Amino acid sequence: MLFETANSARKRSTWYLVAAVEGGPRTYRVSRMREASVLDEAAVWPEDFRLAAYWERSTEEFCHNLPRYYATFLANPGVMRWIRYRGWRLQEEVNEGDRVRVKIRFDIEEEAVQFVLSFGGEVEVIEPDQLREKVLVGARRIVQNSRSG
Repeated sequence: MLFETANSARKRSTWYLVAAVEGGPRTYRVSRMREASVLDEAAVWPEDFRLAAYWERSTEEFCHNLPRYYATFLANPGVMRWIRYRGWRLQEEVNEGDRVRVKIRFDIEEEAVQFVLSFGGEVEVIEPDQLREKVLVGARRIVQNSRSG
C-alpha cells in the first residue's frame, strides 16, 4: 500500500516515493517506475511514520552502503583544482616536492581508470597495482586508435 502523495520525497530534481512494503517503508525512484494504477482502497498513513526522519536515516544508510574503491596518485599541481572539485571523494592530500600525493574514493574501479586517463600524464597511479595495469592498457588503446585514424 502506498503512503499518501504527501509522502513523496525529492532530492535535487529527482523524486522518490516512500511506500509500505511487507510492513516496512521502502523508497522507490519515480523515474524508474514503468506504470502506476489507482486503487479503490484508501492509503493509510501510519501514525508513527515521520517522513523527514525516515528520509535522513534512509539517505545515511544508502551513502554508507555505496561501493568504495580507493586509489592513491601523484598529481601535478596544475590538476589539483580538478581533483579538489571531487570534494568529499578526496580522502587525503599531501605535498611531496613538485607533486601532490592524493587518495581518492571512487564507487568502482572503472571510474578510477577514467579519472586517470582523463588527465593524461598529469596523474600517476601509486596504488593499487591492478589499477595501474588497467590504465596502461587504456593508454595503449588510445595510442593505437590515434595511429589508425
